Amino acid sequence: MEKQKYTREGLIHLCKTQPEAAADLILLLLDRVDKLEARVIELEIALNKNSQNSHKPPSSDGYRRNIQTSTPKNKKRSTGGQSGHPGTTLRKSATVNHVVIHPVDTCIGCGSSLKYVPVQELRTRQVFDLPTVKMEVTEHRSEVKQCPCCHTQTTGIFPPNVTKATQYGITIKSIVLYMMQHQIVPFERTTEFLQDVFGCALSEGTLRNWTAEAYSRLTQAEEQIKEQLQQAPILHVDETGMFCENKLHWIHSASTDIYTHYGIHQKRGKEAMDDIGILPDARGRIIHDFWESYTRYNGLAHAYCNAHIVRELRSVYQDYHQSWAKKLIDLLFHIKQKIEIKPISKNFVTRSVHRYDALLQSGFRLNRPNRGSPHKRGRVKQSKPRNLLERLRDHRDEVLAFLFDPTVPFTNNIAERDLRMVKVKHKISGTFRSQLGALSYCRIRGYISTMKKQGVNILSALSSVFVGNPLSPIPQLR
Repeated sequence: MEKQKYTREGLIHLCKTQPEAAADLILLLLDRVDKLEARVIELEIALNKNSQNSHKPPSSDGYRRNIQTSTPKNKKRSTGGQSGHPGTTLRKSATVNHVVIHPVDTCIGCGSSLKYVPVQELRTRQVFDLPTVKMEVTEHRSEVKQCPCCHTQTTGIFPPNVTKATQYGITIKSIVLYMMQHQIVPFERTTEFLQDVFGCALSEGTLRNWTAEAYSRLTQAEEQIKEQLQQAPILHVDETGMFCENKLHWIHSASTDIYTHYGIHQKRGKEAMDDIGILPDARGRIIHDFWESYTRYNGLAHAYCNAHIVRELRSVYQDYHQSWAKKLIDLLFHIKQKIEIKPISKNFVTRSVHRYDALLQSGFRLNRPNRGSPHKRGRVKQSKPRNLLERLRDHRDEVLAFLFDPTVPFTNNIAERDLRMVKVKHKISGTFRSQLGALSYCRIRGYISTMKKQGVNILSALSSVFVGNPLSPIPQLR
């Protein structure tokens, strides 16, 4: 339709003289209004997206965060320690490293000398602080002796980890790896820290060499972690994008409560998962979101992350004003609460499934399928609520797996927590400069995460790596 300027009088005249043309114009305008209204709704929905009703990360919420808490407004707790909380404070130590005496020599009343007056009592105050840290040099001296009988020369044996005329020790290597791989401090800032705190000037090349050394020494430990994950009854999996050499790659995580593995690959789908080698040989149930590549492992049992589902349901309720979505959210949390309190009965399972199906049916009544044009080939585009309803119907057993099997968790939170620091790494560094750097980060970070989950001191674990005998992950209890 050509854009024309119509007046009220002109439209009245058109209706009187050319009613057919006026009717066509009205229909055309109504069609355009419908399309514009649909576009406005689409843009409003996109504008209202946040981390609570979509898969967007919390960092994208900006200053307009709409955080929904599980605590009712009329029951908000005050800040600070709650009533009955034992609390902790800095208490005096029985072990004292240094003692400083503050003598009393003069009476503050009359000015008399108290130098030789005996002390009645001592009042103490303790200051906890770190000692001044500086680099220490240990020189290893190997004796050389000649036998007076056969004149054979014998040399003392240096320790296995002392191989060069000058070298850095295990402690500083462990601290460097701890800072870069665990605390995610970049190379340049790590060298600044070492210079300012220890007075040790190191190059970034040296730090990279130590990282490569740790990567090589942790080969067996990574294989042990992968074997344990393959045998885990419940396996959490997820993936996130990460740049390597300025090209988009994907970091795939596989986790349990005591193991973590990261693998980086150029692909996101099943090809990458097969190359990493955990899921093809897994034996238990995998928990994930609705990413299709996971569902292609037909030989495994599946469970879906209900945190993702709740966010999508919240979006349907807020953007499309459909009450069935809010009721389904309440049902899922009600089931979760009941399971956490006590074992549930078969009757409760049956009633919950019937309620789930009934809510989906009410949703389908509101969201009829879009038949599309008979002249167009291919799958007809459906609305977001309709797509969600079909997934919830077709994968009901996977969504309600936590109801049928109490050992299945409600969410995939373990995998998401393990990927959180990967996203922090991405935010700080932006990209890995080399493929070796990316592989090193994944292997070392997976080892650190595993040791932390198992209650092992991270510095001790990293020290064992440079000694040449890395601590092995404890086996999964069968």
